[in-house]
Amino acid sequence: MPDILTKVFDSKRSLAVAVVTEIEREAKSAIDSRGAFHLVLAGGSTPGAVYERLATRSHHWPSWNFYFGDERCAPAGDELRNDTMARASLLDKIEVPDHCVFSIPAEHGPVVGAVEYSNSLKRVGYFDLVLLGLGEDGHTASLFPGNYWGEDSDCDSALPVTNSPKPPSDRVSMSVGRLSCSR
Repeated sequence: MPDILTKVFDSKRSLAVAVVTEIEREAKSAIDSRGAFHLVLAGGSTPGAVYERLATRSHHWPSWNFYFGDERCAPAGDELRNDTMARASLLDKIEVPDHCVFSIPAEHGPVVGAVEYSNSLKRVGYFDLVLLGLGEDGHTASLFPGNYWGEDSDCDSALPVTNSPKPPSDRVSMSVGRLSCSR
């Protein structure tokens, strides 16, 4: 078991500053080493401040690739969706090509959305950085306690979620195995 480092922040602003600093450090390292940076974005309420701060920074955005750890099954552009929040706070404010943003097609439902996202992730090796939040019930992405998390080695990269205890009940989530494929 690796050592766990815990940091406590005074405010969401100080947390956002620290997270953006870490993202930028990892991005520079990845781009210098491999020519691209692969970042998995988290949903929820806290990451919005991070994304807004990141949007004010100057980077070579075409070298960045954005993925999503999970998504609620709602129409594209719906305010419930994580990619809607990420677009409003970051992606629509920077010059990133559309082909560098890998949204989960959750508008097609949990099963089809999971299959389509798994297929799109087959072309992606390791992520450079995965941002995860922690829900009040201990969930991360849409991997809820008591549900299958996809820890098997032959598991698909994305899982359909049809019984989320938090509305909406239908979602698509990266599996724990795929989220763990990160530098």
